[in-house]
Amino acid sequence: MRPLRLTGLIVYLVSLSLMFSCTKSQEEQEEITDYSQYVNPMIGTGGHGHTFPGATLPFGMVQISPDNGKNGWDWCSGYHYSSDSIVGFSHTHISGTGIGDMLDVSVMPSSVNIPITSMDTMGFDISPYYATFSHDDEEASPGYYRVLLKESGIQAEFTASYRSAFHRYSFPGKDTVSMIIDLGFHVNWDAPVDTHVKVISDSLVTGFRFSNGWAANQKVYFAMRFSKSLFAFYGSGKDTLYISDPRSIESPSSLAVLKFNIAGDPVIMVKVGLSSVSEENALINLNAELPDWDFEKARASARRAWNRELSRIEVAGGSPDQRSVFYTA
Repeated sequence: MRPLRLTGLIVYLVSLSLMFSCTKSQEEQEEITDYSQYVNPMIGTGGHGHTFPGATLPFGMVQISPDNGKNGWDWCSGYHYSSDSIVGFSHTHISGTGIGDMLDVSVMPSSVNIPITSMDTMGFDISPYYATFSHDDEEASPGYYRVLLKESGIQAEFTASYRSAFHRYSFPGKDTVSMIIDLGFHVNWDAPVDTHVKVISDSLVTGFRFSNGWAANQKVYFAMRFSKSLFAFYGSGKDTLYISDPRSIESPSSLAVLKFNIAGDPVIMVKVGLSSVSEENALINLNAELPDWDFEKARASARRAWNRELSRIEVAGGSPDQRSVFYTA
């Protein structure tokens, strides 16, 4: 081998090593400088703040967050710190406004037997899947939200990408559980005008929710993929057993219950992609942004996205509370 060629190979290998070292250093720097530790998403959820505690990304289309199910000015974001009830986790929320809207595509886990006669949107206090919670069992940070539902013991966790949400539910001591999709859920100024749910396969559901509110003629399309196969599908007040042919619901307040067998594995994960264009585009967004079932990977990616945005301004001094107020704002 000629010396010149060997030297060239060494230079190439050293350059390649330096390139990977630089890339690693940048990623390590993002992990070391964790500005997100100063952010408290609960700030503004009380009083007249009108903020929500759920998971979202900077300028993201998706805001997956809990809804208390109550009307009123203080519930413009769907959530208020004074409440101890949850009726669902919807995928769009407005923060800090004086008027309420959004709360599209509400999803709620349940381990009770949902009566088919109750297949309609109800007030939170009589809903068969209404749950209570304690703030002691609640956690919120940039790009992540967790809460324990008291009656069932279900732990619900969420993270987000720009156009998709990632759900993780842990069901204790149950073999058969339900996931409720409530497209008729609404509070305050918002109201659905047309909704649709379609079972594409035993693990994929698509649909849309059109509504009028502060935003007139708002259109949200969704694609929802489950980590387990559903064995039954109920909707529109009728018992519709799932078979291989697609089944759909079309009504002003579509509500569907999907049944799953989780014997031996108490965790169900759900990925939900949104689009303002079509169900097909919602599925494209879902597949592109959340290609696998690694929840922790998606959560870490969301934290890095927030740290990149928060790092645009670095402050020193002040108290921990002052730094929390600054970076939360």
